[in-house]
Amino acid sequence: SGLSSNKAYQFRVSAYSETLKSILAYSKEITAKTAIAAPKGLNVSATKSTGFTLTWKKVTGAKGYAVYRNESGKWVKIGTTTETKLALSGLKANTKMKLRVRAFNASKVYSDYSASIYASTGPKKVKNLSASAKTKNTVTLKWSKSDGAEKYVVYRFVNGKWKAVATVKNTTVTDKKLKANTTYKYRVQAFKTVSGRKTYSNNSAVLKVTTKK
Repeated sequence: SGLSSNKAYQFRVSAYSETLKSILAYSKEITAKTAIAAPKGLNVSATKSTGFTLTWKKVTGAKGYAVYRNESGKWVKIGTTTETKLALSGLKANTKMKLRVRAFNASKVYSDYSASIYASTGPKKVKNLSASAKTKNTVTLKWSKSDGAEKYVVYRFVNGKWKAVATVKNTTVTDKKLKANTTYKYRVQAFKTVSGRKTYSNNSAVLKVTTKK
């Protein structure tokens, strides 16, 4: 114990005489290298209804990383990568899982496992986005409830970018202070919170609405 990770050490063994109180001989010296450190900083990003990306910090000396998922109490390898991230896709919405990672060096000697984290895919994609009412300066939007959603973020396309204009618990919102006889584009994204992280759905289909003259 007390050794540093990913470092070479030299060892030898001595024969000692209790009678003579002295060392009689030394063995041949050998060199042994400790394993690389375990990955740290596991996080989840780019969440969607059907997947997300697991990320972590780079480990010195690592040539690759193996990612494991806990399935019914057993850890199962689900992928390997040479990067400090792994994208998981093709999953169902609202799928929660427990994950961990370990690194390996060029000799395929593995590190200890990282701390595990819980991750989840986002709620189901928001559907049936429509304009229930509009005036010269306002547009009222509505949509169907998304399974697993805590709240919804409403985006309007502004100056070439999607800008969040409201975050609501309900499935309706009124966008105000708009220009008359102007076409606006909207989309909605659902999210929930898992282990302190916001987990988002896929974006809804884009809706175009023209205010009244």
